[in-house]
Amino acid sequence: MGFVVAGLVDTQRPPEIISGNMTSAMCVYLALFMRFAWMVQPRNYLLLSCHAANKSVQLYPLSRWAAANAPPRFPAPPPAEFRHPPPSSPRCACLVPPAPA
Repeated sequence: MGFVVAGLVDTQRPPEIISGNMTSAMCVYLALFMRFAWMVQPRNYLLLSCHAANKSVQLYPLSRWAAANAPPRFPAPPPAEFRHPPPSSPRCACLVPPAPA
């Protein structure tokens, strides 16, 4: 249960100092050992509950880290000097093909 308490303390840390690699590795490890605790005969419910609690606590910092390191959903618009002029603009007349005769 010490890992669960440490994970709860880490929920207050800023996402910049969360290690995405370590938290991801911990989640994979916990998933594997949750499966082990379920598959072993007789089933080890105590081990399963400890790993389930720890995994649920670890997923929150992982989601915060992913949100902080995700690329922006929409790129910023280009500056005005790089935008295309509207089609009715005279600067654009050379780009419009002549009308068929």
